[in-house]
Amino acid sequence: MYIEAGLIDLEFVASYLYIAQKESEGTVFFRIESPTSFQDGDEVTMDRIALIHVLDAERRVERPLTLAEELAIRLDITLGFAEFALEKDRAALIKTLELYGTGEPELVERIRTA
Repeated sequence: MYIEAGLIDLEFVASYLYIAQKESEGTVFFRIESPTSFQDGDEVTMDRIALIHVLDAERRVERPLTLAEELAIRLDITLGFAEFALEKDRAALIKTLELYGTGEPELVERIRTA
């Protein structure tokens, strides 16, 4: 219905399904419903938006992202600068993620132990 109406394309569908399955640990639970029957979902936060971008990038490159690649996406910086920041000052990098609202605890732990 959405494709026929021109609201989404097959690339969007592929990305959406990949992200939803990744977040639900592989569980497939989709069924087509009328748009009028949809309920509000998760709260939209900066961390949620960043995660969607990270998972979409992972789908496109067909492999898990490196820590530096994920940081580059979450902070909207170049890969080279993300690598430099990881080497130079991890505490400042963590603080920046927290200020942007994109520093989920698992990511912060990965930075600390990298």
